[in-house]
Amino acid sequence: MSGDVFEIISSDSVQVYRYLDIGSGKPSAGDRARVKHHCVDIVDPDCQFTAGDFCREASKAFSEARGRGKVPLFVGGTGLYIDSFFSGLSEIPAVENSVRERVRADLEARGLDALYKELVECDRRFAEKIHHRDRQRIVRGLEVYRSTGTPLSDYFDQKTVHGPADTLYVGLDIDKAELHARIDRRVEEMMGTGFVDEVRSLRAM
Repeated sequence: MSGDVFEIISSDSVQVYRYLDIGSGKPSAGDRARVKHHCVDIVDPDCQFTAGDFCREASKAFSEARGRGKVPLFVGGTGLYIDSFFSGLSEIPAVENSVRERVRADLEARGLDALYKELVECDRRFAEKIHHRDRQRIVRGLEVYRSTGTPLSDYFDQKTVHGPADTLYVGLDIDKAELHARIDRRVEEMMGTGFVDEVRSLRAM
């Protein structure tokens, strides 16, 4: 691989965070010097970073790479990020913290069953697609509806595709036993290069 031809857009949902170096398996300084990497070390660990944020950052990186005459390689990592960029992502407005807090307060006071019934009333299509005990999705559906007045299912009907149609996908296949052996070796290497200290440092921060 040559930096004269390619630029890498990391599609790893952990490598976007600063300070999470060993645990996320970030490329070395040497690798990043040889080939330009995007979407690495762009937010602090206490920042919420969504698939939508990734699509915006990756779109900018994609345009910059193409503008320099380079081939952008999406590498990694997080299937949701790759699917969102190339297959489309619903552009859902941000939910205010005050709305999130009220929904969670209602959850504590009224219980999950009551919130699910409310979701059925305001967004039956979404409610019927999820389990009636799926706390995370029930809360999310109510947050979006209370914040925007629009059912979450309506946003799902409209997706923005960021990636080009003529994309080449390359998948790597490996024997499961060999994969597990490599994972074991990687964990040992991480422990030997200071992973525990990295976690302690993050907790202290």
